[in-house]
Amino acid sequence: MRLLTAFLTALMVTLPGCASLDSGEGRILQSWKGAHIEQVFRNWGLPHRQAKLSDGNTMYEWGSSQSYTMPGSTTGTVNVIGNTAYVNAQTTGPTTISGKCTRTLIAAPDGTVLEGSARGNNCCVMAIAGHCASLLNPSAK
Repeated sequence: MRLLTAFLTALMVTLPGCASLDSGEGRILQSWKGAHIEQVFRNWGLPHRQAKLSDGNTMYEWGSSQSYTMPGSTTGTVNVIGNTAYVNAQTTGPTTISGKCTRTLIAAPDGTVLEGSARGNNCCVMAIAGHCASLLNPSAK
């Protein structure tokens, strides 16, 4: 159990660079390039934050967070001496791992998406199925 927890923690720490992967965030963000920001709103919902930039473009930001709770476990050994069994047990409690991802899109004054980025420890590594696939632009080729 400790090995699994350590592996999941290490995986979440290494995911911040995932936005550059062709199969994950990079693919998601690229699918929206050239689309109108209204299309993004219809698929992702309204952004959590937006700001007008000095160059006339607008930055839109969506944030998401998710927590995973790994159950606790008990491991032990049993030593039998004569007719008596001696148990040595060790119990660990549940562990919660939290992750976040912030996606940012920049749109021109006419609403055309120019670029995007993602940061966090719970961004999409792959966009093949599930939640990550639902973030792709359905109109993209």
